[in-house]
Parts: sequence; structure tokens; C-alpha cells
Amino acid sequence: MVNRNRAGSEGVVRALDRLNAVLTTADLAQLNEQVDSWRRLPEDVARNYLVRKGLLANRRHDGSRPSGLQPAERRPPS
Repeated sequence: MVNRNRAGSEGVVRALDRLNAVLTTADLAQLNEQVDSWRRLPEDVARNYLVRKGLLANRRHDGSRPSGLQPAERRPPS
């Protein structure tokens, strides 16, 4: 949770409002499971979620568009 007055720019506030409109408790639990149990990288899990929800353009790190979502990479066990 982020305090609106401390969120930063209006762009940050709008982005958080859009996320807040779609993120459910079940979504959050599933995202946590992917990171904690499936050992996926948090940034990959978050990116895939945001793309799936239409909050982020489906682009690779190099700016190109993949033909489909790439599976999230797994982290080595710690």
C-alpha cells in the first residue's frame, strides 16, 4: 500500500490506481507462490502478470515483441 501523497508523480498514482483496480488477493497469493515455491524471478512474474492484465506492453528487454509470453526463468535454489 502506498500513500497517495507519497506516491510521487501523478503518473505513479495513475499506474498504482490501475494496478489496484485489477490486483486481487488470489492474484497476489498466486504471484507469491510462483516466486516462493516455483523459484521464478520476481521481475519475470511481475512482468508476466502486468502484461496479462493489459497494464504493460508485451515487450522483451531489447524492445522487440515476442510472439507469445516467454516462461519465467527459474531462480537457482538458495
